[in-house]
Amino acid sequence: MKKLSLSLLIVLLLAIVALGWAFDRIFTTFLAEEQNSPVAHYEMLGRQLAAGLNDSADPEQFLLAWQNDQGTQLSLLTADELPLPDSLWQPLQQGQPLILETTGGLILHYWLPAHQRILAMTPPALQTNPRQTMISALLSVAFYSGIALLLLLWLLPLVFSLRRLRQSALDWGRGDFSARLPSRRLSYITDIERTFNRMADQIESLLQDNRLISSAVSHDLRTPLARLRFGIDMLSESTDPDERRRYEDHLSNDIDEMQALVEALLHYARLEQHLVQLDREPVNLLDILQSYVDHHPNGMVTLATSTEHLWTSGQTTYLRMLLHNVLNNALNYGAGQVCIEAERVRDHHIIHIHDDGPGLDPAQLSTLVRPFVRGESDSGHQGFGMGLAIADRIAHWHNGQLQVQRSNRLKGAEFLITLPAAKPIESN
Repeated sequence: MKKLSLSLLIVLLLAIVALGWAFDRIFTTFLAEEQNSPVAHYEMLGRQLAAGLNDSADPEQFLLAWQNDQGTQLSLLTADELPLPDSLWQPLQQGQPLILETTGGLILHYWLPAHQRILAMTPPALQTNPRQTMISALLSVAFYSGIALLLLLWLLPLVFSLRRLRQSALDWGRGDFSARLPSRRLSYITDIERTFNRMADQIESLLQDNRLISSAVSHDLRTPLARLRFGIDMLSESTDPDERRRYEDHLSNDIDEMQALVEALLHYARLEQHLVQLDREPVNLLDILQSYVDHHPNGMVTLATSTEHLWTSGQTTYLRMLLHNVLNNALNYGAGQVCIEAERVRDHHIIHIHDDGPGLDPAQLSTLVRPFVRGESDSGHQGFGMGLAIADRIAHWHNGQLQVQRSNRLKGAEFLITLPAAKPIESN
């Protein structure tokens, strides 16, 4: 919104200054000379009358005989009757006319040195030139029309942006959840467009997660429910105490499996709510990584970095959960060796986590970070495929990213965690 207000202020200032200067030049060029022509006419007439009266022996008699059909009045004044400052009195004595404007109109004064008197000539009220009036009105209309036109040109991009925003909102209302606003640097509402796209991404991600979770839960619950029903039927038919105890253990295990699935789902849902209300603080990612390495002193996990700190802004608990989930996944599905590499690239920290596992199918790389999705080689491991999904969501809410690819270092999987860098905290 700051960009919108600043651009409006600049357009208004430029319009007023530029148009004002242009029309002032037009007025000065075409109308100033025409406006001054009546005054110049009477000024010349006054010079001629002053010269004649100065040579006349009886100027009062001339004034009594003066007749002018246009209503020009002549009178003689003494120096005492017209007190003037020196700045006006001296040019008047040097022969320059003195033009004063009163409520009754213009009065032209001329010095008569031969009689030591002042000729005062009052011309009739100057009539306004109709052509001047029309041109002045046209210039005023053109000035305000120019400002309105420039404001319209300024408003057009804003109107188009708002129409695109409205159309995207309507598309969402019709169920097209892929609708996004194009990112344009010159847009007045860039912040609103980015916020809309970010909101759309989050909503679309939640809808996809909801569909995926619904499908996964129904699938993962079907098996233990079927075993539970079978166990209950077998339990009702069996009379052997040992066999009944074995069926009861199976039923208990099935119930525990379903409970673990529901708890994983609730944990993921609570995580979404907490991340929305995230309280950020400076966090050194290197401390979290080093602590994890220290808890595995047998050399299974190694850390290589060229920097002493990896400061970012976020919540320590969730960032630790992000890194631990990825590292635990690498340990669980690898052959026993995990390598961590950390570096800073411009304004981001990039953490590479390599494992020496069997690797990943390229077709699975884009789906492994979705909830309840597990790789084909995960059949021998317990879990519901939530670890990487939780890590991906935490990275997303910290304005970061989690990517998976094949590792060229250990030939297994490589996890790339990208998080924005923050200013380092100086120690006292």
